[in-house]
Amino acid sequence: MIEGIKVDNSRLYGTQSGPKLADFPSEIKANSFQYRRDLTFMRIPQAITELGRYCFARCPELISVYIPDSVKRVEAGAFFDCKKLEYVRFSSEQKVIAEKCFGGCKSLVVLNGLESIVEIEPYAFDGCDSLKEITLSKGITIDETALPNNFKYIYVANDDKSVTLSADKKENIDAKQYDFSNENMSNLFNMVKESAPEIPNVAKTE
Repeated sequence: MIEGIKVDNSRLYGTQSGPKLADFPSEIKANSFQYRRDLTFMRIPQAITELGRYCFARCPELISVYIPDSVKRVEAGAFFDCKKLEYVRFSSEQKVIAEKCFGGCKSLVVLNGLESIVEIEPYAFDGCDSLKEITLSKGITIDETALPNNFKYIYVANDDKSVTLSADKKENIDAKQYDFSNENMSNLFNMVKESAPEIPNVAKTE
């Protein structure tokens, strides 16, 4: 340490002397908990209705997040680069997964409560290479850059109510399978938005 200079780590590393979830009556402000090392298994309080931009970004020990149904909006980058984050439960009132919301969350494997989601914005799951599957309601709008690069297949349920985007090929399931690649992502997302699944194999579409 340099003589005569005191280094305050509380803001940079988010020690337990920093802000607490209870300090926010309804909205967790932007950047409030960045770099916090004491957050691991987190349950957002029921009173919270909005999570601000990058509010939990780069929390290196965060493993799971439970977002209650009181939350209606989660802003861009809210959980950006939380490298140990594995599990997220979404609010049933949340409609949009915002830009870079989970970008860089390379350990993310489980997403629950996606039924209410109607839009996934750019780079929402960029770098989430452990994520193997997402099941969504039919009619959702997905930006072409939203998904991890390892996703290769789409399954449209025969009841035409849901679509599953997957990194792995599935056998013997009650759904129509289509292949896709980065070269024909536009065709893929047009299909996701269609009301009927009777279209040609995406991989062969010009």
